[in-house]
Amino acid sequence: MAIPQKGIYDNERTKKQMDTQKSNLTKTLLESPLEPGYYKDHEAPGLALRVQDTKTRGRTKSWVQRVEINGQETNLGHGCWPEVSLEEARRRVWDFLDEIAAGRDPRLKNVPTVREMFVRIIAERSESEKIWRSEGTRKRWRHNVDTHINPVIGHLKVTKVMSADILDCIRSLVGKHPETGRQVLSHLREMCRQVRAENLRGDDPTEVVAAALGPIHPRSRNRHTQALPYQQVAEALQRVRESGAHWSTKAVCEMMALTGARQNEVRGARWEEIDLDTATWTVPAHRAKESRTHRIPLSEPALAVLEDAWERTGGVGLVFPSAAGQSISNATVRKLLKTLWIPCRPHGFRASYRTFMHENGVPDEVAELALGHTHKGVPSGIDLLEERRTVAKQWGYYLTRDTGLDHPSPLSPA
Repeated sequence: MAIPQKGIYDNERTKKQMDTQKSNLTKTLLESPLEPGYYKDHEAPGLALRVQDTKTRGRTKSWVQRVEINGQETNLGHGCWPEVSLEEARRRVWDFLDEIAAGRDPRLKNVPTVREMFVRIIAERSESEKIWRSEGTRKRWRHNVDTHINPVIGHLKVTKVMSADILDCIRSLVGKHPETGRQVLSHLREMCRQVRAENLRGDDPTEVVAAALGPIHPRSRNRHTQALPYQQVAEALQRVRESGAHWSTKAVCEMMALTGARQNEVRGARWEEIDLDTATWTVPAHRAKESRTHRIPLSEPALAVLEDAWERTGGVGLVFPSAAGQSISNATVRKLLKTLWIPCRPHGFRASYRTFMHENGVPDEVAELALGHTHKGVPSGIDLLEERRTVAKQWGYYLTRDTGLDHPSPLSPA
């Protein structure tokens, strides 16, 4: 087994260690588990296999070549194994050495443009559910890149982008649309990190811009979501039921209010997640925000909504499909509430449920777990399902009892 080196030609000591390494890369060695570090190949000058642990892709193996260009030592990337085989990596090494011997910088031969780099970043991140779990994130990136970045600097090589170019992309957004400006700067920062990781350049022009502008805008999660007092939720749901919206849109609103589940969890719910016999809905880890399985107890009103959905869908596929058979959109639910003059965002139903639990003496750990949060006082693996089931029954009864209102509706538009 080859012994990994901690660095690659980054000092004289490491260089001697790498030069005296006796083992060589083989197909068998590449396919075996390797500890993080660098494994030198003796058949191609400067070539090494870099093994490292990443947060999103686990342990990866990539090709790195140590060369001297214009009197300065640098690392050149040649892709990841097994996408790039050992033979292909060696061929690329010799091609780069030929370019250097001819007085040319091989890094400038295939440098992508900003447009090409973003196409690759979006494609790679879209393949991993750990990075982007929702289509909304992909759409936001594509929209921001196509609208605010590509028209300004999309044609530039990533090595030629300067801080002034970054500033041109966001200058008009800072005053009018600060949140979009913050997002665009974040996208550009991710691009520059990728460029530096591939050793195409050593600096990051977004750092200068971020320091010059300061905080652009507080993150949206620091702003309170518009929610109803829990005393008004029952009447709001009655108004939703009596509306002319599609049945699945109304059902999503009602399930969100009854269970306190997140909107994307309800909109994407599938029948294989629902156990009507035990009155339990299990949201799988890949669809839950906390990336862990979340069990939700179902009250009698929630089961009634599901039984109606079963008769309409036959218990196959999505629980609440749109008229076209797809998952309904976030905008559809939000538009319904706005049309009915209900001053609440879809996510606000969770806040109403939390307030109800707080004012009725439900322990914090039960209330937090009911919303799919973690609580430091509850060990991992314990979800207090039965305690939450009691709270869900109380909440369901509260929302479906006869309100007996004999005064003007607090939801009526002014």
